[in-house]
Amino acid sequence: MPGNKRGFSLIEILISFALTVTLVFGMIQLTLHALFVKKRSERRLVSAELSAAKLEQLKSLPFDRLETHQDFEEDVDIRNPREIFHREWRILPVEDGIKKIEINCYSLSHVPTRTKMVLYVSEELGF
Repeated sequence: MPGNKRGFSLIEILISFALTVTLVFGMIQLTLHALFVKKRSERRLVSAELSAAKLEQLKSLPFDRLETHQDFEEDVDIRNPREIFHREWRILPVEDGIKKIEINCYSLSHVPTRTKMVLYVSEELGF
């Protein structure tokens, strides 16, 4: 019976296959990009937490113990995710009774992701 069609033609199958493959590859790219962005934001978060922790530690020291005109640095090994971050900080005198603390922190494996924090400490106010 020529008028009674059953099943799909080869063209219909090829078009549906091409659409399916395009959608699957699009989803794969979207997933890979989302994983990349998640990893980058985790690195930035860890970097900010390490910077804030060092600021809190320096802020808790007496004003006289904050040595100026000297650069400090250390590497911090993070267990999860397994990565090493580098922290640099320096303390600069601004005026009498005020010091400026600058901290830079970044992952050694991804240097462009850098966090910088600045804190002004006052001897008169106590922070």
